[in-house]
Amino acid sequence: MNSLFKKFGLPRHLLTVCLHGLIGFIGSIALFGCAPPIQYVYTPPASPEGRICASQCMNSQQQCQMFLSTQYRECQYRWNYEIQLYNQCRRNSGDNKNYCPYPPACYSPSTYQCDEQYRACYQLCGGQVQAIVPPQGQ
Repeated sequence: MNSLFKKFGLPRHLLTVCLHGLIGFIGSIALFGCAPPIQYVYTPPASPEGRICASQCMNSQQQCQMFLSTQYRECQYRWNYEIQLYNQCRRNSGDNKNYCPYPPACYSPSTYQCDEQYRACYQLCGGQVQAIVPPQGQ
């Protein structure tokens, strides 16, 4: 594989970026492509205080998701800027194109952690969370 990168003058770190992307893609298929999605049924807390508490859990979940989304957007802006620098470097580097560092990729955020925290918070407020796992093959 390294010989292909040398033959076509591609930077060596591009191999690392490609491999990381491939591993992430295969991992996401293994985790989400084969297993049916888990659905959750929420039973609200009985007390008014518990319901207020649960609404605060939802606010925290939304803040978590917004934070991840903002991080991803910032990464994309940074990548767009760095890819311009990379292309400029490649144009100006003559025969030494391997000198130019390729910017790291941005990966779409997973809100799994935000959702897990929300479910835990919801239960601490007195609510119930029931996971419904569909049978395999449906």
